[in-house]
Amino acid sequence: MEGEGGRRLPQARAAIARKQPDIILLDLGFPEQAKNGFQLLAEQTQSPVPVLVFTDRESLIDRVKVARLGARGFLQKPISTAQIMEAIAQVMEKTDPTVAKLLIVDDDPQMLDLLRAVLEPWGFTITLPNDAKQFWNTLEQSAPDLLILNVEMPEFSGIDLCVRFV
Repeated sequence: MEGEGGRRLPQARAAIARKQPDIILLDLGFPEQAKNGFQLLAEQTQSPVPVLVFTDRESLIDRVKVARLGARGFLQKPISTAQIMEAIAQVMEKTDPTVAKLLIVDDDPQMLDLLRAVLEPWGFTITLPNDAKQFWNTLEQSAPDLLILNVEMPEFSGIDLCVRFV
């Protein structure tokens, strides 16, 4: 027999899909089945909607699990409405970063791979032309916020490209 928590999980999913919230405040205290709260958290952290968790269960294991599942915060009950609103405001402030577009020109494919691996997780949009000769076309098409140029390349240096750019 399915408990009340099992019935609430599909309702929660439907409400989230229907309303498309800006943030989810998730109480892990699903009656009879605490795992449902974690299941819903796991599903929601795959979406761009940030999740803030609050619960009356004081458990280091729960805190670690919540962090691993990607929640943006963990609030311990009892908690005031003002504290909840402050936590929501902090999360919302961090969820809408300005995404910068980067144009990176280098003749070393390993360096390009390294830069991509380091910068993409920060949310940067990265454009990597295959050849420095494509710089001008790529520059016009991508309209980057920042250029990262190798100073020493076989045909054109980064300085050459900058001088022509300015």
